[in-house]
Amino acid sequence: MKKILSVIAVLTLVLLVFCSCGRSEEVKACEDKIKEIGEVSVESEELILAAEEAFMVLSGEDKGKVRNKGELEDARAEYSYILTGITEG
Repeated sequence: MKKILSVIAVLTLVLLVFCSCGRSEEVKACEDKIKEIGEVSVESEELILAAEEAFMVLSGEDKGKVRNKGELEDARAEYSYILTGITEG
């Protein structure tokens, strides 16, 4: 049983190493900036712009590695929607 647990632990460690490799520090920093946006409000513009800028400077390959790119796109769309409501209402 101990041998099986040791093998599982080693395999888990190997998988973790391979999952994190291939993602640069820039990609991780971009993902963190996207996470910082949180709930979108009128005050979110600065955070959205910072995340968009971090994304735009990535290489094409790195852009494909950003796991939460959809969240950034959703945040931009929601922010635009909020602004439209304010300017029309």
